[in-house]
Amino acid sequence: TEIRKRRRTAAAQARFEEGFGTILAHLLLAASVHPRKWSYRETAAGGFSGAAVGYDTFTKIMAFLECDRFVERHRGGNLAHHFADGTDQFVPGLATRFRGTSALVELAETFGVDLRDVRAHVSDAMPRDVIRLRAGSTMVNGIKQRGRSLPVTDCETSVALAGQIHKLNDFLAGFEFEGCDFGGFFRRFNMADQPGFAFNKGGRLYCDDGDSYQQMKKAERLALMINGSSVVEIDINASYLTILHSLKQAPLPDRADIYDIPGLDRRIAKAWLTATLGHDKFHLRWPPKTVAQFREEGMETSAIPTMKTVGAMMLEAFPVLQDWDQGGVSWADLMFLESEAVLQTMLTLMDQGIPSLPVHDSLIVRNTDETVATEALTSAFGEVVGISPRLKVNRPS
Repeated sequence: TEIRKRRRTAAAQARFEEGFGTILAHLLLAASVHPRKWSYRETAAGGFSGAAVGYDTFTKIMAFLECDRFVERHRGGNLAHHFADGTDQFVPGLATRFRGTSALVELAETFGVDLRDVRAHVSDAMPRDVIRLRAGSTMVNGIKQRGRSLPVTDCETSVALAGQIHKLNDFLAGFEFEGCDFGGFFRRFNMADQPGFAFNKGGRLYCDDGDSYQQMKKAERLALMINGSSVVEIDINASYLTILHSLKQAPLPDRADIYDIPGLDRRIAKAWLTATLGHDKFHLRWPPKTVAQFREEGMETSAIPTMKTVGAMMLEAFPVLQDWDQGGVSWADLMFLESEAVLQTMLTLMDQGIPSLPVHDSLIVRNTDETVATEALTSAFGEVVGISPRLKVNRPS
């Protein structure tokens, strides 16, 4: 039904059709998980670097689908999002959401594509550019702006890193994941515009599909299946804090629960650490996302101590944090070491034919692989970080 004054070139038409197939596959796969499931995608031009579908192609296709009412969209940003939890509660920082309409599902069915076996119609398209770079963040009118995407110049290091991720993606594509879609990983490094950058800042593995298992809540992740087997999730307890203690050559507090601070709710202690170690300075007030998290957990935010009050208690409990705002070690350094430990674990497991899915500071594996994976993660973390991690295994309830 598209009307054009001029025909596309053969190459442009091929990109358009390939893009259409990729987008439709993601929308229908999401609908097969849940008919009203939202998928998200960053829509700024800079967010399409290395993506299977480019910015221009994506924008044109989505406009076409929306015009014919095959797709509905909810704009991202700091707005009220009723699709987040079924209410109109304020939820900060959500990206733009898309989902296929019933008209799209009905159209697919007329061509023999049933949601119950949609995977039989979809081929796995792994990301081409699996190493991606971002510049350091900047402040504009007091608001933190995420660093822009930067091009990757091939060098010995980048080619070797890309080879690891391509090999891992190809391996995992051979498994069936029930309850989520696997579109392949890419590894993103941060602060790539800083002097001395050597692919040693950030480096986490992210799913190329924004609507991935990494965005699910833990209970939902534990309901996943890999080749028909139930899963467990192995958490690195206080990962960043453990790495920081190792770098500072300071012993971890000798208590069963590292977040057990006298006179302080465990959830508040953990939230303060997460916010602080994800930033380069001490926060003056609770970040909006943290406040939203408190509300989601049913906490009365008016009764929560100020960031400064909690900070004084946390610095007394963890002296290694006293000079956190003076530079030296940054969140990007902590993330890099964590990502190295997780990736090395995944590669070790791959060599043994064992699939694994990372969730930043945790790893999802089949329940039958729990012992081997736990040993591999302990070994890799100790080798990379220089200290044995405290691990917690989460199982389906």
